[in-house]
Amino acid sequence: MILILRHRMLAVLMGLQLLYALSGCLGSQQTKPGGPIPLPPQHTAPSKGYYDHTVRWRNESLSIIAKWYTGNLGNSHLLSEANPNLPDPDLIRQGDIIRIPIDIMQTKEPLPEDFVKTNMPASSPKRFDKPTTTRPSRRERPSFPPSPQEPEIPPLPAPVK
Repeated sequence: MILILRHRMLAVLMGLQLLYALSGCLGSQQTKPGGPIPLPPQHTAPSKGYYDHTVRWRNESLSIIAKWYTGNLGNSHLLSEANPNLPDPDLIRQGDIIRIPIDIMQTKEPLPEDFVKTNMPASSPKRFDKPTTTRPSRRERPSFPPSPQEPEIPPLPAPVK
């Protein structure tokens, strides 16, 4: 009797876990594979005393942004200080919003892609490009000495009846 109760209780608990797991799957909003990734919510109004630049191009960096908007590559540390929300100032992504102090700005023209391409350091890797994979050339199989002939196994005798 106790064994039957334990089995029923176990079945009920497993049914509840399954129901819980399925309800979480059905209610989640998932994007289709290959679909657009939603960007983080953007500021509705620019910050006072700052110009908000949205990163649009691959390989943008704080130093390139500083050079374009302030005319000085060395002002990248000021941009880093003005953007404490960046976890790693060396790794910014498309869609990130970079605050630039207005008092150091020389232009409000949007950063063109050509400027990013021409001012990208030659030694830096292309962080956002897909890695190039090259297949190694096919090598000839190593030649091994011929294997010795295995001894011939005699056939089994017919079963005795």
